[in-house]
Amino acid sequence: MQVYLNGKILPIEEAKISPMDRSFLFGDGVYEVIPFFDKRPFELKAHLERLQRSLDGIFLPNPYSIDEWQKIIEQVVEVSQYSDLALYLQISRGEYSKRDHVFPEHLNPTIFIAPFELHRPTERILTEGIEVVTTEDQRWFHCNFKTTSLLGNLLARCVSAKIDASETIMIRDGYVTEASAANIFVVKDNQVLIVPDDNLILRGITYSIIESLLAENNIAFQKRKITKDELINADEVWLSSSTKMVIPVTKIDGKIIKNGKAGPAFQTINKLIWQYQSN
Repeated sequence: MQVYLNGKILPIEEAKISPMDRSFLFGDGVYEVIPFFDKRPFELKAHLERLQRSLDGIFLPNPYSIDEWQKIIEQVVEVSQYSDLALYLQISRGEYSKRDHVFPEHLNPTIFIAPFELHRPTERILTEGIEVVTTEDQRWFHCNFKTTSLLGNLLARCVSAKIDASETIMIRDGYVTEASAANIFVVKDNQVLIVPDDNLILRGITYSIIESLLAENNIAFQKRKITKDELINADEVWLSSSTKMVIPVTKIDGKIIKNGKAGPAFQTINKLIWQYQSN
């Protein structure tokens, strides 16, 4: 696999960073994952704009303009062996001579980009859905920044992995926040409920698109806090992310949602979002 590291495209085996890099020592960095379908980017500008917001959130200057990012990304995608791929992009604050909590000034950031194969949801998943579990959300209060400090998300995902479930939905103070790597949508009584995009969740690019599609197609929705009880007793539950797009959840904490199959609202939004992606 060919990757990009600090201005060079090279084999992954030759890509090396210093153990004194602040991403290694502190998780001091941000990242993005940009999907490409048939080597065409999905909402590239929106991902780069979110990257800028994350950089601003941790006071890290952006090393490139949007045009420069686009040129670099095109180079990496061009040499990738995959047609559908998830492009991982990470920027750390860089290497420093000592381990110091204070942000050093004028460091050269470490910039890493790698293409990973992207698998579209299978027909079985889109019909039968997935099983998830819930756990307490024990992360920090800046989940709206897409930082590399993902230990809280990893520990949450381990909860579901231990019982061979597909995802973990996190609950904070009795309310749904998000899954370990996805946003949550709940359907009840023909209305879609959307978790507010505050500092407790990462507003996904697909989250934004779904919200727009609901409005454009006159599908009733409400953005408000969602209780765990509402989640468990929903008519439908969906997960969304740029790599998953949207998939149905049909079992939560061992309880079957409705009839255990993907519901009609999901079928509608799934069709709309893939139409949007193909345009």
